[in-house]
Amino acid sequence: MAVNVLYPLICSVYVLFIYPIIYSKILNKNKILSLAFLLIPLFITTATQVNIGTDYPSYIGLYKGEFPFDASKGVIFNFLFDNLNLISNDPRLLFVTVSALQVLFQFFIYKKVIELYGKTTFLIFLIVYFCLTFTSSFNILRSSLASLVLAYSFLSHLPYGKIKKYTFSTLLAALFHPTAILFVFIPIFLPIIKRNIPTIILISIAVIGFILGQIKFVAVLADWLYHSLPPSTPYRFYLVSEHMNSYIGGLGLGMFVNLIFCLVGAYLVRHERRDDMILFYNLSIITYSLGMVFYYNPIFNRVLYYLVFFQAMFLSSLIVKLSRDRYLYSGFLVLVNSLLYFYFGYYSVQVFNGNI
Repeated sequence: MAVNVLYPLICSVYVLFIYPIIYSKILNKNKILSLAFLLIPLFITTATQVNIGTDYPSYIGLYKGEFPFDASKGVIFNFLFDNLNLISNDPRLLFVTVSALQVLFQFFIYKKVIELYGKTTFLIFLIVYFCLTFTSSFNILRSSLASLVLAYSFLSHLPYGKIKKYTFSTLLAALFHPTAILFVFIPIFLPIIKRNIPTIILISIAVIGFILGQIKFVAVLADWLYHSLPPSTPYRFYLVSEHMNSYIGGLGLGMFVNLIFCLVGAYLVRHERRDDMILFYNLSIITYSLGMVFYYNPIFNRVLYYLVFFQAMFLSSLIVKLSRDRYLYSGFLVLVNSLLYFYFGYYSVQVFNGNI
């Protein structure tokens, strides 16, 4: 098995199965040391990656100047492409730099989760968040960094009405990928999404999203637009996203599972007392619903990737709440689903790149 398949696999086994044991038994009393044991292996794995994901060849070409790139696509990456070349012609320097930034932002996120929610929730959140983001940390580098900046702000600023700090963080995220600026408007809707939304409304949102996804409403509309617009239309090829077909493989069960999560979440959020968790539940159900709508157009789901933090907090809460005898310890199934999601997704990406 090629090292570019084996190394990330070993890292995943360490983070998902070995690290939680080490943390629980030895490291949990020293926050900095415990995070170092987590993040250093992650840094080494992502910094030394080779040919993982759909965008890897593009970043090599961008670093070497084979493709045009300007500040409108990401101010910070434009700076990196312009200046890292002065240090070395080896594109490896780009991946090392990006990996360093990723683990830096992850450090602040995990540290904050421990402070706000405790050590047990941290471990569950770590497993779920890793499963949702690890493969993307090799691939969609600009979106990965932007989403980490937003995740910290979602965690530290948004629930507490720190709008100026949230706005600043969103602008910082937009320097990595300009589409992150879309989320600067979330505070406008806080009075609605931070309160207990009636269960029937949350269920309706999820069911409508599921139905639109099943009939491929957006995919059909996008395909019609693709064939109707002039070939010279900017970004027209994104409507069909043929280069991202690896993201929509599998057994087709994802939408059914996501619908179940939304329905269970709509029931459980009624009993939630923490304002921040109510916000995370509501935004996660909305995110899952939009994800079902855009399932067959993965390029649109790239935008929703910025909200993956809400899904991680939501699933972590489901695991905790459902891991009780009254719910037949069904939280274990949510955890297993997260693990299967990661390993099936990882396999799919490696097959797409011809590494397996």
